[in-house]
Amino acid sequence: MKLTNMRFLWASLFFCSGLAASSDDSIQVDVLAEGLDHPWGMAFISNEEILLTELSGNLRRLSNGVLNPAPIAGVPAVLYAGQGGLSEVLLDPNFAENGLLYLSFSACWILTLQKMDCCICHFQLLIQICQNSTA
Repeated sequence: MKLTNMRFLWASLFFCSGLAASSDDSIQVDVLAEGLDHPWGMAFISNEEILLTELSGNLRRLSNGVLNPAPIAGVPAVLYAGQGGLSEVLLDPNFAENGLLYLSFSACWILTLQKMDCCICHFQLLIQICQNSTA
């Protein structure tokens, strides 16, 4: 599984950096999903299922090569501007048992989230990186 993930990651990096136009035949880029709005982060639940973040604030699921048309509900609102937005999704080391995942986004928060099949039913602020300003 890790080798598959690394191949996908390298293919993604080459594609995003413009190196996909290389004449080197050893590089193969496969499109896994279309119609995403600024895809940013990935978390591999299994070989068949990937969680994807869209910088615009959506958390999406790719299952067996098919992108679920509806974003996962319950993701907190993010500040989508410039490079800001919903950036990373990480699975808890015990995700299979507890269903927890972590999101990082530009609203200066890192949250722990309880993921269900169709939505996020609980979230908790773990770290606030900057102070809210009233100015």
